[in-house]
Amino acid sequence: MEETEDDKIRQYIMARLQKASISKIVIERTLKLVTVTINSSRPGIIIGKGGKDVDMLKEELKKLTKKDIQINIFEIKRPELDAKLVADSV
Repeated sequence: MEETEDDKIRQYIMARLQKASISKIVIERTLKLVTVTINSSRPGIIIGKGGKDVDMLKEELKKLTKKDIQINIFEIKRPELDAKLVADSV
């Protein structure tokens, strides 16, 4: 089975942000833009000081996909209720 661009984006984010407690990554597309929504219980790790880490991630994904990238970060307020995060912590 061939690896899709979405798979590459997900693998890259999961490898790069292992400590960010990511539950899921939603990828949506329009003609010119790829929107990546990252659900995390530790959004500060993704954003970084003054937002510079998220800007760097956006540039890296832009190089990977050759498309414009928008990143949304959704904070999981109660990680103990998220099945994937609970499973990952075991």
